[in-house]
Amino acid sequence: SCWRSRGHIPHAVNVTAQLVELSLPDGIRGPRTEEEIRLALAMALVRFVNGVVDPSQRGQRAQSVAKLAWKARLPQWLVDLRHQ
Repeated sequence: SCWRSRGHIPHAVNVTAQLVELSLPDGIRGPRTEEEIRLALAMALVRFVNGVVDPSQRGQRAQSVAKLAWKARLPQWLVDLRHQ
């Protein structure tokens, strides 16, 4: 929360903060339902993978997320999980 109030924060810090916040029993904003936690975890995963591969997206034609993730040495299962 403190970092976020300062403006632009590093991608790794933002995703880590999301995961820590979700691991707290009642979260920062109060109790969450199982569905809210599941959706927030899915969003954190999508943001993580996108944040790693997006800077490598260059040129006029987009490369696949899987190819860029492989170049960044992300496990394939993370990309697969992101697509589910």
